[in-house]
Amino acid sequence: MKRYLKNIFSKLLREEDGPTSVEYCVMLAAILMVCFVTIATLGGVPGGLFSNADTLIRNAMNN
Repeated sequence: MKRYLKNIFSKLLREEDGPTSVEYCVMLAAILMVCFVTIATLGGVPGGLFSNADTLIRNAMNN
């Protein structure tokens, strides 16, 4: 198993696809960070929206 992983890593470093793979990984990490920050920032907004809609529906049904 160790030899297999060593062969994969050495092949990755020899070929030109290696840097491309690293670039895609960095780009994916950057996209995920933007998504996490956006969700963390706006996370409370949809919850408040649904809570408000729930309250309006309950009030309409009780009247």
